[in-house]
Amino acid sequence: MRLSSYNVSMGSKKLSPEDILKIQSSISLIEPEDMSPEDRTSFINGVMLDYENIKKEAKRDKTLNKYTDMYAEVLSHLVKTFGH
Repeated sequence: MRLSSYNVSMGSKKLSPEDILKIQSSISLIEPEDMSPEDRTSFINGVMLDYENIKKEAKRDKTLNKYTDMYAEVLSHLVKTFGH
């Protein structure tokens, strides 16, 4: 299976709050419905990995809790809409 550029660029890198803000300011809209099934699966997996990493970091840094909530909402929507 081919990895999407999302997975390759994010991987397991630990993110600081400043990193998250930089990422948010440079994000372009990603349309999962325009992706191939394989790319969409990779994308959802990448979002899940990011969510797990931020959730771990939030145990130490409570300011990240709002991001875990945001990721949970995005993942819920992706799974409900596209299945996984």
